[in-house]
Amino acid sequence: MARIDDAADALQALAKHREVIIDAYLNQGGALHDTEENRSAIKSLMKHQLTWQMDMDEPVRLSQSLTSLLAAVTRSQLRYSANSAVADLWKEIEGAIEGYREAKSRGALEDSNHYLENAFFFGHQLIESLRNSLSIYARHINTEFTHIHNLDLRAIENRKMIDRASEFNTILETFDYQDLHNKAGDDSDLRRLLLKLIPSALEDCRKQLGYSIERLINLLHTINRQQEKARLVDCLIEKFDRDESYQPSVDDLNELPPVLNRAVRLCNPIYPDLENPEHEDILVSIVESLPTLTVTEKEKFVPQPVKDGLSEKAVEIPVNPMVIVVQETLELLSGTDEPISAKKVYHISKLDKHCDLEIWYMALVNEIHGLPLKQRASLYIHFVESPDDTFSGNFWVSDIVLRKVGRNESRV
Repeated sequence: MARIDDAADALQALAKHREVIIDAYLNQGGALHDTEENRSAIKSLMKHQLTWQMDMDEPVRLSQSLTSLLAAVTRSQLRYSANSAVADLWKEIEGAIEGYREAKSRGALEDSNHYLENAFFFGHQLIESLRNSLSIYARHINTEFTHIHNLDLRAIENRKMIDRASEFNTILETFDYQDLHNKAGDDSDLRRLLLKLIPSALEDCRKQLGYSIERLINLLHTINRQQEKARLVDCLIEKFDRDESYQPSVDDLNELPPVLNRAVRLCNPIYPDLENPEHEDILVSIVESLPTLTVTEKEKFVPQPVKDGLSEKAVEIPVNPMVIVVQETLELLSGTDEPISAKKVYHISKLDKHCDLEIWYMALVNEIHGLPLKQRASLYIHFVESPDDTFSGNFWVSDIVLRKVGRNESRV
């Protein structure tokens, strides 16, 4: 009984605070602000986990389960408030579908065909109404509101069109595909209307509407920048009206506050006038400063005689000292049982003039790994290392000790 009582209490809370909940959903974006009128509703809805709050400074918001319920029961109201013509056409479609199903169940073939034709007629009217609504935004986007000369009025008209586009988007959101699927059922004619024609038109409208809203917002930003420049020009004109002897100069920029001194430099390209005699000296100086281009003659191919490489002198390529020391170290290791320190060999051979100690270690280890398996198994390598203080699991190698593996010793 506890679950039934909780459900009954939750329904009573929804009924008691219905006006606050509907206002928050339709007008406040799902937010319940902390006011004297809303505190009782917030406390009651919080008790039944129908609201949530991310932070104490943030307003309380309706839960997903509650908003889903409100979306289902207010879909027709949203559609009507956004556009009454679309709402009326949709009601006609619903009425025609109900009449079609009733006539079909009674076996009235002519009446069912009549209702079906009405459903398709109003469906095409609905699609046409949606497309006509989109044409309004396209016309304003193409003209960029140039029929309105005042920038302030142009910005106001632009904002109105953005609001109308948002309302039109609300219309599209009220069409639920699950609802259309339920209305279509298994009837092939209704499925063609409700699951093919209307959804296809809605998808096209959504794409075009998204593009229109983006263009309108960008156009509003452009108008706002034009307003800023116009206000700057108006201020300059007022300055001239008050002081006719005023002449703007670069020094005036030092007196402007930084927030106003953000003008972008105008870099207009300037081209010389070839027919103007006054530009002749400038053109001559430009031409004289150009680098001289020398015309190179095309080289002719001259065949070269083939040389016999056997008669040429051999060129001896010096061997890297590090390679020599590596070979000598391995030869020394094969003839003694004493361990050999790679670090001592490095300093005794004076390899510090040719490579770093790390490079020497790498060359020695790589040479050992390149030996035949039987010879490599006869060597024991010990890395003298210490753990890294910064990166756990890494070690610093300070020396490498090499020695031969004894007869009775297994290689580690």
